[in-house]
Amino acid sequence: MSRDPSRPRFVAGSIGPTNKTLSLSPNVNDPGYRDLNFDQMVEVYLACARGHFDGGADILLIETSFDTLNAKAAIFAVETLFDERSERIPVIVRDHHRCQWPHPLGSNN
Repeated sequence: MSRDPSRPRFVAGSIGPTNKTLSLSPNVNDPGYRDLNFDQMVEVYLACARGHFDGGADILLIETSFDTLNAKAAIFAVETLFDERSERIPVIVRDHHRCQWPHPLGSNN
């Protein structure tokens, strides 16, 4: 596809989703167990955000998080990146909750 300044195009760098959750244990026999901790998840998201940012993405899209603590880790990673680079680009968070619990996963309520 050739460049055509009369038809601008934008690139969204997608971050996530992952198959890991920070709010729930993947092991029903060990409710306190987690595959990753918050800081490790931030590093995963930060590496992804850096790649998109350095690759020229116009916007970052934090994708379909089912766990608000995961979304918080991704947002923290993106804010860390913006602090490192002294530059910001738009961010969209796409969240998905479909549970019958009274509060979203990872909420403090």
